[in-house]
Amino acid sequence: MTRIIALIAAALVAATLPATAAITPSKPKPPKSPALLERGAQIYYQRCSFCHGMEGGGDGPAAEFLNPRPRNFKTNVFKFRSTGSGALPLDEDLFETISKGVRGTAMQTFDNEVIKNGLSEEDRWAVIYHIQTFTEVPDFSLWTLDEEYAKASDPADKALHRYNQIMKIGDPPASSPEIIAKGKEIYKKAKCFQCHGDEGKGNGVSAPGMKDDWKFPIVPRDLTKEWTYKGGSSVKEVFFRFTTGLNGTPMPSFANSIPEDERWALAHYVHSLQYSPSEERNLNVRRISGELPSKADDPAWDNAERLDVRLTGNVLIKPRWQNITVDLVKVRALYNDKEIAFRLEWNDRFANVIHEGTDELHQLDASRPGDTGNLQTYVPIYSPDYQPGRYRDAVMLQFPQKISAGSEKPHFLNGDSGHAVNLWWWRADYDPAAAALTEAQRKRFAEVESRAPSDGSATPAVKMDIVDLRPEDVIGKEGRAAMELNAKGFMKAFTTQPDESQTLASSAVFNDGTWTLVLKRSLTTEDKNDTQFEPGVFIPLAVNAWDGWNKDTGMQKSISSWYFVYLEKPMPLKVYVITAIAFFAIIGLELRLSKLWRRREDK
Repeated sequence: MTRIIALIAAALVAATLPATAAITPSKPKPPKSPALLERGAQIYYQRCSFCHGMEGGGDGPAAEFLNPRPRNFKTNVFKFRSTGSGALPLDEDLFETISKGVRGTAMQTFDNEVIKNGLSEEDRWAVIYHIQTFTEVPDFSLWTLDEEYAKASDPADKALHRYNQIMKIGDPPASSPEIIAKGKEIYKKAKCFQCHGDEGKGNGVSAPGMKDDWKFPIVPRDLTKEWTYKGGSSVKEVFFRFTTGLNGTPMPSFANSIPEDERWALAHYVHSLQYSPSEERNLNVRRISGELPSKADDPAWDNAERLDVRLTGNVLIKPRWQNITVDLVKVRALYNDKEIAFRLEWNDRFANVIHEGTDELHQLDASRPGDTGNLQTYVPIYSPDYQPGRYRDAVMLQFPQKISAGSEKPHFLNGDSGHAVNLWWWRADYDPAAAALTEAQRKRFAEVESRAPSDGSATPAVKMDIVDLRPEDVIGKEGRAAMELNAKGFMKAFTTQPDESQTLASSAVFNDGTWTLVLKRSLTTEDKNDTQFEPGVFIPLAVNAWDGWNKDTGMQKSISSWYFVYLEKPMPLKVYVITAIAFFAIIGLELRLSKLWRRREDK
């Protein structure tokens, strides 16, 4: 069990690493031999079987906790290939995948030139040859059939050899506004929006209940998140996905339905949707005069700097939850002489404003959804018994209760016994404005509902999602949408502040796959449990988020480490006075010197 937990934790790290490994071998691949196959079997057992299973069925001990589920090698179905739809990948394709890993998944980089515990080139080839021995049907394998095609004399059979099914792809045309505009039209014409959404956020009408060929849940890619493109995010790599398709998924090949030039235009358009987060860790908060903006669409926010806060799963305490959907929150802030306001924006495929769980924020409740006992602390995704219910979308800002003058900070997950934190918690089910969905969203929800079989034969997961999205169920509860709490570590219960201390104001809106929330509070308060915002001081900030559609609830959530906000310190009046005096003194001196120079010239 400890080994599985370690593997999952390592997978989380691997999912965030850039794919910088070599994609081509430095020397020719070695020929297959019994010794190399035996070597590959040993390496596979030691490094691969915990996820992919002893016999390659994608059913290792860690498989039920990973999303996407590990590849089932026995079915001979592979997503990332340079060959046509339905074809086997080249050995070189597998070498590239093993070397680079797959971004956003548990598949780590195995290039030993990149990581110390990687595999040598020969070891990688050995594993590839061993993978090709797996088969669901005894005494038969597509890999063996492919070897027969390679030796065939019949041209029709010869053409079926995978090395004769390579998709020839040249260099992409240069990007331009015209080719991007053309690609946008192709996106509409090819109905890409049905899965990926109107703005590419993975929230199309076909998204709820979507499954792969093995009936496991799968969601369309959020095309705006460049870091989640598993097969690469360059224009050429995106073009490859359109051309080859992703075997085993609803993503088809468009090689025969969309001409090559239009596929290039589509690839450029998809590439233009990608957002590359900043690596900045500090948010400079500008001071403005007059009222702070209360609405998300106020033009005043255009003048506020942005901080991109990265989030990952809570794997620190049970129920450990690594399969998150909210992995980035964009934060802006402004302040005046009395208040501070934060504007949060994050992608979320669907608005979830129904909550069947507790209304209290908990981290000690033994009956949490997904809790499977003391031995297993991770939440299984694919267990048929895991039906936790419906939950709300929510987000939380976290600040130290007291700002340290040095580098000392509380633990980033709810503080610690010696360092309390102040929490600002917003809940969608209590926000009437958030519950008022746009008319366009209502139409999409209605279309999703219309796809449900009238005989009630839809799967429970599909039914649940459809009910989640029914606009007539979307109502705001009576109570505070945003509230303040305090915590002293993740092993202690939260403390809700009394009513007289609850001064946090909020305004939220959901539009086409994006939540935007404004939180506003006084800079300083009389409550010792509140964070006091002082200009000229670096104040730590962390973000937590819950996606109800992803079944996030309680400690099953996305979390960030510490970032910092810095309120610009107003310039003292004396600085302006001294600057003005110095300016006029310099002007006077220049005039004096000019007069002296002219007198000398006259003599």
